Amino acid sequence: MRLFYSIILLSSLSLATIACGESTTSIDIMGTDKTPEDTAKVDIPQPALRHDSTFTLDFNGNPIEVVVKTSEKEFIGSIIVLPGWNYPNTGWCDSTDLCTEALSRGYTLILPQMGKSIYCQNTYPQTRQSWLKYPTRKWMSDEMMPYIQDHFALLLAAQPNFTLGLSTGARGATLLALDHPHIFNACAALSGDYDQSAFPKDNLYIGYYGQMNQFEERWTKDDNIITQIKQLQVPMYVGHGTLDKVVDIQHSDIFVEAMKQTGLNHLYHVDPNAAHTYSYWNSEVNAMLDFFEPHTD
Repeated sequence: MRLFYSIILLSSLSLATIACGESTTSIDIMGTDKTPEDTAKVDIPQPALRHDSTFTLDFNGNPIEVVVKTSEKEFIGSIIVLPGWNYPNTGWCDSTDLCTEALSRGYTLILPQMGKSIYCQNTYPQTRQSWLKYPTRKWMSDEMMPYIQDHFALLLAAQPNFTLGLSTGARGATLLALDHPHIFNACAALSGDYDQSAFPKDNLYIGYYGQMNQFEERWTKDDNIITQIKQLQVPMYVGHGTLDKVVDIQHSDIFVEAMKQTGLNHLYHVDPNAAHTYSYWNSEVNAMLDFFEPHTD
């Protein structure tokens, strides 16, 4: 059973403001109660991998690199770490403290090279030819995850597993958690986009799906988190900067409003001074890992 920690609310929805230096950041929290069964600790199956590993898997004839980083500490779970559009898979490690901090806590990190993927389930005849070499979410589910399970004994349902991402990687992390609620315990999504149908002129979406007025189902079904919000089961940490000029904060506002309607356990952190930068994403590292911590038992 997945752990859900309880948060005492003054009402059905609470909005708190916390001080951070001279600026303020808003926190929006919703929770569900923990059941007695959730309090029992169980032994976590240990992974077979004891050292860092880099391997490649095929996607449409293209080798896709996956880096796995292991901790010297006692294993407490795995995190699939997803990059944004055309960001390197090691960007999180190179430009933030995520890898250092997560490894120090005992996590194993899985970092696939996703290139210009928008984490769609499939590609289509209208998908730009030059983008067909970038892996889909289906590849992650059908190839990457089973390989890691079979070869490394990681991402097993009996283990604590998490997914996080930035920008389009936030969208990917959330969709992956939606696809596999039996695998993932919680998800963190920063500066992400979640409802492509609300932005029909976005060229990234058009480049994968074709025009919305011609292919509406592609925009509203398999890859649309908002239209599937009732199927999203894992606790969500969502963060966004008000000054983001690449992915407008309206994307996260739409997502959080949808979670409020379903009562999904979530925490929403808005940073009024943050933009679409590694500096902002680095500032969220400890908050994301702290959000995961209650779900590692």
